[in-house]
Amino acid sequence: MILYSRLPLIGTRVQNLLQRGVPSIRTHLRLPDGRQVTFFGIHPTPPIPDNYPDGVELRGEALQKVMTLVWQDARPVIVASDFNDVSWSSTIHQLTRGGELHDVSEGRGLYNTFDARSALARWPLNHFFVSEPFQIVALKRLPDVGSDHFPLYIELALPRE
Repeated sequence: MILYSRLPLIGTRVQNLLQRGVPSIRTHLRLPDGRQVTFFGIHPTPPIPDNYPDGVELRGEALQKVMTLVWQDARPVIVASDFNDVSWSSTIHQLTRGGELHDVSEGRGLYNTFDARSALARWPLNHFFVSEPFQIVALKRLPDVGSDHFPLYIELALPRE
């Protein structure tokens, strides 16, 4: 997992939520006006039983750990990555159930980011979730960059309180 940022990163931690070799990133981004937001970059195990036999069951537990960290954070929060799950799954709904996070694609359509190599079978596996008071300015799937996933672009606004 790689995180590039034009904004300064503060207190960055790379950690394994439940499984060795399955990292997540938690960091704070300092905005130009000095405010900070929390960013979680997570990538639960893919649903490939041969490589990660317990990955499917652990995905929900990993997201619950993220939610516990979200509840403990007073800053606005962004959670993003390849969740290896579709937006209508119960696992993904786990992130929005408490009302702290909102799925930015809800009401905006499906953003089928996987499989970029197939013209017939594609699923929305990449997601962004944000807390209040973030506002979505733009959300779009970008053109193929040679990955098995299409990039997903989001532009957010954070109003002053």
